[in-house]
Amino acid sequence: MSRSSRSVVSLLALALASGAPGAAQAQQAAGSRVAPSEVANSAERPLAFAAGAPAEAALVIVVSSAALPEGLPLAGHEREAIER
Repeated sequence: MSRSSRSVVSLLALALASGAPGAAQAQQAAGSRVAPSEVANSAERPLAFAAGAPAEAALVIVVSSAALPEGLPLAGHEREAIER
């Protein structure tokens, strides 16, 4: 073991030994020990925002190549606009 490795191990052992008792041990009880709430959730909201996109919205997909595979159901002008 090199000198610097021994120094690091020694410092780590010293830090663990001088810390608060039990600080290096795992938590004894699982969870946050906070009692569950008795309050009901808020009313359910409709998901209308996901039903359609605004006309000015755009979908961006980042790919490594702009070349589209053959056989996609695209018109010629659509393919040209995407591959530009």
